[in-house]
Amino acid sequence: MKMTEAAIDIAEEIGKHEQGHPPASNPASMRQLGEIGILSGSLAEEMAQGARFRNVLSHTYGNIITLPFDPAAGDTVTAVP
Repeated sequence: MKMTEAAIDIAEEIGKHEQGHPPASNPASMRQLGEIGILSGSLAEEMAQGARFRNVLSHTYGNIITLPFDPAAGDTVTAVP
């Protein structure tokens, strides 16, 4: 996830430099790299999907880590909803 965040940060800086303003979203920052010719169109779209997935993880991770779980009390993981 750190590499995705770094790629997003770099894409935003390039976007601001090339377009004069930051992209509207993380996925848009990757697509913008495709539009200005730094990435191929297909790679830009794959990177945009990675940026979207990063957003999903970062916004739902808090819900995952707050689940009650205590291995010392004998808790085990049998299924993830």
